[in-house]
Amino acid sequence: MKGEPLPYSLVGRLQSGANAKLYNTSSTANQTSQAPSVSPFADFLQKAESVQNKQSESVANLKISGHAAMRLRERGIELSKKDWEQIGQGVDRVAAKGGKEALLMYGKNGFLVHVPSRTVITSWSELSNEVITKIDSVVMVPQLDPQGRL
Repeated sequence: MKGEPLPYSLVGRLQSGANAKLYNTSSTANQTSQAPSVSPFADFLQKAESVQNKQSESVANLKISGHAAMRLRERGIELSKKDWEQIGQGVDRVAAKGGKEALLMYGKNGFLVHVPSRTVITSWSELSNEVITKIDSVVMVPQLDPQGRL
């Protein structure tokens, strides 16, 4: 299923070189080739696992997933502590209504939040022509002005 990790037994087989023939790029049959110590797929899995296990950043009683932190940097979204407090208040509002997966709109920025864990999953700098699925709530959070006022 999508989103579920592969069994570690499969990772172990890939790392042990059980599929070494798939990665043999040797053009001559007489050459002896060694399988790479870690296949490209196993290397990918290890990197993904290290990112997933990386401790989330935290601000204003919200956790920022590694993926969301990367998206914030890529998209040039810089928010102050007061901005994050506003977004946290939006999470409080949707939690009070029983929301589980929410899209919080803060100005032109959008944040997908897993409400029970108060974790920002990803972000957008501008929503245009986007399709967002598996959410149950949308919250419009009042944006602060540059002086930190509503």
